[in-house]
Amino acid sequence: MRICTYSCSVYVMILVLCFSANILKAQPKPTLNLNNKTTSHYDTLGTIPPFQFVDIHGIAFTPDSLKKNTKTVLMFFDPDCESCEWEAETIFDDMALFPNTQFLMITSADGPAVHRFIVEEGADRFSNVHVLRDPEANYFKFYVVHFTPSLHVFDESGHLLIYKDGRLSEDELKKYLSAK
Repeated sequence: MRICTYSCSVYVMILVLCFSANILKAQPKPTLNLNNKTTSHYDTLGTIPPFQFVDIHGIAFTPDSLKKNTKTVLMFFDPDCESCEWEAETIFDDMALFPNTQFLMITSADGPAVHRFIVEEGADRFSNVHVLRDPEANYFKFYVVHFTPSLHVFDESGHLLIYKDGRLSEDELKKYLSAK
């Protein structure tokens, strides 16, 4: 009887694992449709993805707006997030170390909150910092951003160096962004 109970338990565990694996396989991959081109997070994770954001003046900002041969940081943030404020302060305090880096600070927050963040954090002091809005939160959904800040750091060729949900330390920022 004891052997039967053990065998049944193992059998049930195997069934649960197989069922769970099938459910995970069945989950749809996040996709994004830009200009009638559908792409997947998994297809573009290694390079700067296509995007459509707007700056605080409502002007479109796309990959064509990026400087070429320059490191790029996509920082997903919320203006009311303390960790986001700290990350912005860390970046801005060391900005002289990152002359060949462009920072895209992306949020889905409304205009007044974004303007407050820009003024309080001093983002408007730097020509290589672009505070952008994603009003529909398409990229937050596309990248399944769970925490803010969330950072994607790309090299001069547009290849992903590091992705991190949460803050990058000052040492990590210097490692990936300092001019060599």
